[in-house]
Amino acid sequence: MEKIVLDTDIAIDLLRGIQKNVDLIKRLEKDKILATTDITAFELYYGAYLSKKEKENVLAVKEFLKKLVLLSTDEESMEIAGLIMANLKEKGEVLDVRDILIAAICLTNECKILTKNKKHFQRIDEKFVYNF
Repeated sequence: MEKIVLDTDIAIDLLRGIQKNVDLIKRLEKDKILATTDITAFELYYGAYLSKKEKENVLAVKEFLKKLVLLSTDEESMEIAGLIMANLKEKGEVLDVRDILIAAICLTNECKILTKNKKHFQRIDEKFVYNF
């Protein structure tokens, strides 16, 4: 079964109850494995701890993450991240290191990423960006 990694922007929309993305996820979970990365988990917790409703939002993140497969960095993904960053630097392109880490985790685990930031990830490899 195909594994789809939810990027941080999609995860935030789901936590906020943005109906368009909630409906999309309901359709996807019927025949896909939904996952996210430890980098996205970090970003979600970071945002929750900065929010005015810290306790409520941290709990919401915990519950949300329980529903997903959590993919983590490993040596192979870090090697790929290093290669991606070096290649982008040689081209004079900049991409946030967190996005590079997320992309490397997706590539290592042969997953597609569901994101609203398609242009960022397509600069790395458009084949792993999930089109919706």
